[in-house]
Amino acid sequence: MHVGIDARAASHPQPGGFKTYTLGVLNGLSALASSLSHRFTVFLDRPCRAQETLPHDIRQCILPAGIPLWGTFCWEQWKLPRALRQAQVHLAHFPCNVAPLYCPVPFVVTLHDLAPLHFLPSHKSAHNLAIWLYWRLLIPIVARRARAIVTDSRAIQTEIPQLFGISQDRVFVIPAAASPEISWLPRERANQVLKQRYGLKTPYLLAIASKESRKNTARVLEAYVLLPKRLRERFHLTVIVPHRDFLPRLEVLAARLGIGNQVHWILTPDNLVLSALYSAAYLFIFPSLYEGFGLPVLEAMKCATPVITSNRSSLPEIVGDASVLVDPMDVPAICRGIEQVLEDNNLHSELIARGLHRAQAFSWEATVRALIKVYEWAIESS
Repeated sequence: MHVGIDARAASHPQPGGFKTYTLGVLNGLSALASSLSHRFTVFLDRPCRAQETLPHDIRQCILPAGIPLWGTFCWEQWKLPRALRQAQVHLAHFPCNVAPLYCPVPFVVTLHDLAPLHFLPSHKSAHNLAIWLYWRLLIPIVARRARAIVTDSRAIQTEIPQLFGISQDRVFVIPAAASPEISWLPRERANQVLKQRYGLKTPYLLAIASKESRKNTARVLEAYVLLPKRLRERFHLTVIVPHRDFLPRLEVLAARLGIGNQVHWILTPDNLVLSALYSAAYLFIFPSLYEGFGLPVLEAMKCATPVITSNRSSLPEIVGDASVLVDPMDVPAICRGIEQVLEDNNLHSELIARGLHRAQAFSWEATVRALIKVYEWAIESS
């Protein structure tokens, strides 16, 4: 069997779940290269560092995308299908929620979540609205045409047949894993990295902001304000901000809440800094309203950091018993969860141990082995 994989997310500069997932799949393929019984071709729109890790027997095809947005559309809907036909692949895998409207071969699509069908874009620029509308129109069509659908959690697996009227038999749950580029750093090393780059001192609480309202960043700040003053003086809040254009809104909110001098903003950290931020944090707070998987919680647990997260969507099944779960709509409940971990040293230590054990249950090698079984099923069912 010859499988073609749309791997362009691996080469894109912006961080995020799609890039992490695609890099993880490539990482898993590399690790399993000596035992693979099928042929693989990965399709990219530009050269990237991930290519260097791929063994020589995994073919690479670079198709330049051209101008942003329109070039991406043409690449996805025209260039890639043509390249799949020319490469004579038997099956294609599209790992990032979308696929061509016309694909010349049977295909598998990974639907990580269905957020575009549930949430409007928070920033309603023409660019964001165009992408949202494109996804909103394309995802249902792709889901119905796919030979098989892979998703990261049972929570999303339940949604897909209900929304698209397709058989549950075509939907396979294959969990992802933490980013292969994020790893635990010894506390001394992590502190050194953060002090050199940002002057950041421990202990601190860690959160991740996003321009997507479902990430619930505002409620994290509001919950932090409710903490007793003695805890806020001891534990400042550090917030990772992947998108610079979202920072002014957060700064205004923090100032209005009276915590402007207690919040540190870290813009677009590289993988070393991100590993250091997770490893040195006393607690990671992630009360998202909706997640297909929730990679940040797994990354935090992998770096020996206790986690507070949401009691809804996929997050409870991902963290198991290794996290404090809270109602993400209830700001006092989020605050109580934070205070509980900060005040209870035994709970803090227990969450670290459980988190490390839980994180070990996920690996990209296991993800790729399961994907290959789905590829085989998709071909055999044709």
